[in-house]
Amino acid sequence: MLDDDASTHIADVDPNQPTAYTGIFRPIGNLATLVGKAARGTWSLRIANESRYATARLNSWSLTLFGSAPPTPLPVISIDDITILEGDVGTANGQFTITRSGDLSRPATVEYATSDGTASEGSDYLGIVTTKLTFSPGVASLPVSVFAWGDLLSEPDETFIVTLDNPTGATIGDGQGVATILDDDAILNTNVLYVYDIRFESRQRGRSWRAVFQIQSDSDGDGQANASDEPASGVSITVTFAGQTYSGITDSNGIFRTDWNTNLGPGNYFANAVDLALTGFVWNPLDIDLEDDTDADGKPDDLLSI
Repeated sequence: MLDDDASTHIADVDPNQPTAYTGIFRPIGNLATLVGKAARGTWSLRIANESRYATARLNSWSLTLFGSAPPTPLPVISIDDITILEGDVGTANGQFTITRSGDLSRPATVEYATSDGTASEGSDYLGIVTTKLTFSPGVASLPVSVFAWGDLLSEPDETFIVTLDNPTGATIGDGQGVATILDDDAILNTNVLYVYDIRFESRQRGRSWRAVFQIQSDSDGDGQANASDEPASGVSITVTFAGQTYSGITDSNGIFRTDWNTNLGPGNYFANAVDLALTGFVWNPLDIDLEDDTDADGKPDDLLSI
């Protein structure tokens, strides 16, 4: 066999050895001159006997041409997309995975860096300048950590991007990874009216009763009914108590009282808010029409038992 890269030149072989031409030899000419030329055609073999005393016989011969093996495709490097829950303080950690597929037998490198999407570097996330990542032989994936800044601001989810560039020993498949920062701060809605308390007042030795409604706004926007919320004055209110309907306006303490209902017989009587209205406010979108047990009777205060 002839090969331009063989270590032994064919002219250096001793032809008198029985297996003189067994192996791979460098030819007298240069096989590289044949690169790119068609193999089809007529090939000739010339044999020269330089000794008039020696005799020889050619039984058969054949010619096999070996071209260069096609190059092994380079591995492909890609990056995934991730989400990061923002948090309230400090930094929240997110982790991209950069993967390499294909031939992993050789090392490869790739560079990565961050850039803004809808998020801003410095205020929303910690930026990364161009950094080189090295894959050792056999390694298929490597992590890249990124960090988002926590805050208490209510805002839409935001994004930033990690971009791959300048690969060596590989090509780039998916070269952009998107990090979505998930906001975990609820939008405050302070323009909410709710029934903070329903209680009852009596006179004439318990024969006359009226219902008292205490209306507040969710002034701190936490979605909870608590004593720190502000009373809602000037609220147009319609309620029912003991089978009758009453309407009016809450006072400066957010209080509305029904008229006295006299001569109630024994039984259970209910008091409920039917409607609340105040310009610029909504009633109970968070389902907070809570009544605490102000009278400490162990029953909801919208139920009167006499």
